[in-house]
Amino acid sequence: MNWTLDPLKLQALVPADPGADEPAIDITARTLHEALDQSARGQSGSRGLTFFDGRGRESRFLAYRELRSEARRVAKQLLGLGAHAGDRIAVIAETSPDFVVLFFACQYANLVPVPLTANVTLG
Repeated sequence: MNWTLDPLKLQALVPADPGADEPAIDITARTLHEALDQSARGQSGSRGLTFFDGRGRESRFLAYRELRSEARRVAKQLLGLGAHAGDRIAVIAETSPDFVVLFFACQYANLVPVPLTANVTLG
């Protein structure tokens, strides 16, 4: 199952930093992973997601290009472990780069991510 976006056009305008040479990105995509593909294409690596620790300090920057590469690698691993299109995959993680990579990996593998909090009790 893919998360479907506006079927005609998704306008994802990423504001450029005042000092950056890169303009805002205009993306046309039908799915979330197509939007990531388009965001990753042709970027210098200066655009992506910034993660912060509990004290508000930047802990990691994940460029869209790197996110796409990692998510596609993990998607292949999930399928190699026997997951099939439409299967639900529990994603138990804090909001972190690993969570985002696994979420997008599910999109690429046509799996349904089911986000659960890290303190969930199973069984």
